[in-house]
Amino acid sequence: MTMFKKKNSGLTLIELMVVSTILVMMGVVLVTSFFSISKSNTKAELMKVIRQNGNSALLSMEKIITGGFVNLCDGNTYDSITVRDREGNETTFSCSGGYIASNSSRLTDKDLIQVSDCQFQCETVGNHQKVTISFTLESIGSSSRQEEKVSQEFQKVILVRNRE
Repeated sequence: MTMFKKKNSGLTLIELMVVSTILVMMGVVLVTSFFSISKSNTKAELMKVIRQNGNSALLSMEKIITGGFVNLCDGNTYDSITVRDREGNETTFSCSGGYIASNSSRLTDKDLIQVSDCQFQCETVGNHQKVTISFTLESIGSSSRQEEKVSQEFQKVILVRNRE
């Protein structure tokens, strides 16, 4: 009599379940890592846009204010400031509608960011005027989660060179 030996070349149900559980756990870790990295990149990109807009707005205002004369300089804070240059041309910087504007042109991108807590203060120090500009730029997003919001505060003190 000849006996046939059965050869086990397949996997048991337990082995298949262990392997599939390990693969599912690895997949969950990879997907979670991917979304976390994606969120971080988006937040970093928004912060870059906010800093560029804020620094650009401050630089534009500084150039005009430094070489001009502020019409109303009483030490109070306002949401706009009017500066007159040597030729008598007036430029008004204002914070309204969620953006910073110079006369009629916007200095910040209204589609991605909004301006809050914006104020201008001018005070006379000796024979010179000192203008303090402060504002906060915040990201505009569809997310209501606080950890996904980005904001940056800006402040600049400018000494006006011209005297009236």
